Parts: sequence; C-alpha cells; structure tokens
Amino acid sequence: MVIDRIADPESPPHSPPRAAARGERRPEIDWLKGLAILFVLMIHARPLEDHPIHEFLINRAVPIFIVLFGATSELWWRSRAAHGDAPVGAWYRSRSWRLMVPVWGMLLVWWPFALTFDAKAPHGLQPMLATIAGYMPWIGTGWFVTMILQLVICFPLLRIAVDRLGIVLMLFLSLTMMVLSHLYALVVISWVHAIAPEGPSATGFYAFYYYWIFAPQHFFLVVCGIALARAPRHHALRSIAAAVVLAAGIVVLRAGLIHDVFAAAAFHAVLDVPLTIVLLAIVPAVGLWTPAALALAWCGTTSWGIYLGQMLVH
Repeated sequence: MVIDRIADPESPPHSPPRAAARGERRPEIDWLKGLAILFVLMIHARPLEDHPIHEFLINRAVPIFIVLFGATSELWWRSRAAHGDAPVGAWYRSRSWRLMVPVWGMLLVWWPFALTFDAKAPHGLQPMLATIAGYMPWIGTGWFVTMILQLVICFPLLRIAVDRLGIVLMLFLSLTMMVLSHLYALVVISWVHAIAPEGPSATGFYAFYYYWIFAPQHFFLVVCGIALARAPRHHALRSIAAAVVLAAGIVVLRAGLIHDVFAAAAFHAVLDVPLTIVLLAIVPAVGLWTPAALALAWCGTTSWGIYLGQMLVH
C-alpha cells in the first residue's frame, strides 16, 4: 500500500503489508492527523491569516482529515473483513461509540452553561434532541461534527460503489461532483437551506458552513483515501512525484490565472489530495526527534477530543 511504503521505505516493494495484517495504527497517519489538528487551532488563532502558508496549507486541515478518514476507514474495513467479521454492523457501532459518546459528554458541559449565561442559546426539547443527533448549528464549529457523521453514514455505500464501478470511474464521478459543487456553491447552499432545520442564523459566520455541509462534495476526498489504502506499495514514489507536480501546477494556476472565487475554491479542493500525499511522505521525518513524534502522535490519536474541546471553548 502507498501508506505502508511511505511509513517503511526500506521494505521490499512486494512484501506483505505487515502493519495492516496486524491491525496496527499507521504512525505517519497519526502524525499527520496531529499536525492537522494543530492547523485547526491555528485557523482560529489566526497567526498567519493573511499569509499564503495559511491559504495553501493551514486552512486545508479539514480536507486533509477527510482524505485520512477515507484511508483509515478503508484499512479498518479490510482488517475486519479479513478476520471474518461483519463490517457493516461493526462499522456503525464502533463509529457511534468513538464519535458520539464524546460529543454527548461535551454537550453535558455546553447546555447548562449556554442556558445559564447565553441569552441567544436555543431553548426547548427540539434543539436539545437535534444536538444529541449531531445537528448543532448553534454551537460554534459544530458543523464539522455534522459533516463527519454524514461521511460515516455514507462510507459503506461509497465502498460498494468503488467495488462495483471501479476506483477510476468513482474518482472521475466524485471529482466531477466536487468541482460542480464548488462552481455552483450558491445553488447547493440554497438547497441545503431549504431542507435544513432553522437555527444557523443565530451563529452568524458559521451559518455558511451549515449550509455547505453537503456530503457529496467531499466524496472525492474519501474515495482518494480509499485509493491510497488500496494502492500497490510500489506505486508510492510515483504517486508522490505526481502529487508534487499536480500541486505545483494547481498553485501556479490558482495564483496567476484563477480569480473567480468559486473556481478558486474548486482548485483548492483538487489540491487537497496531492497536498495530503506529500505531507504523508514528509511527516515521517518527525520520527527522528522522539519528543516531537510523541507529541504529534498524541495530538493525532486524540484529535477528535481536541476538536470538541476547541469547539466548546470557541
């Protein structure tokens, strides 16, 4: 697999994926997730808000997470299937336990404080039930929780589509869907606004994200993650080289030729995949310094909790 090869460049090209067989965590994925969650904190702290590093790297934290979601979910699925388990039921049980239980813990803290100190906080049973289900437009950056839950629900269907249609066709279809979603973002937002429960207007700027959590626009990133997990390991260096060339070309086009805001957003979205591949190739260097490796690994393995914590504070 590409991910194995990046993590273990000295292994023979055709040797079996040892980590996958043992169900071990991929250290480079944990490190990159740790880096991405630090990017999330920097997005809200805004130390480099007007710098190109923010635009082309730091602000791409969420798409990086989504590509890694596709890769880790595929690795998990293949590991369970290899042991004869029924992946579908186990998938929804494990994701509910790992994702929603921490969310409910956060809500136990948020609701009493919001109802006591925030006059704008929604009151009544309906918004409380909505937050328990994962829809929380009145809670800061809760849009990310809702988006991830959509992808969790859709992932088994995406795997079926990849298996039936093939990875190449699914990459083409999902890429087309993503680009069109960005080019016609206002239309998509109007659709979501028409069916979403009222409430995002109370959160001002974050209303946009709740009308933009249209799951199909992210399918390309998830499918690319699946492709990364399935790709033959000896294709890794070729994939990295292609990613560098593609990323450089997109940056040049974006900076010099693309001025329409919706087209620029589409270009950014396409850039996220090669960016993730390049970062997966670079991030193992952190293993040369143990304190940094341990810190990033901790951030990566606890990234969901860190996100919920910053959401609560935010």
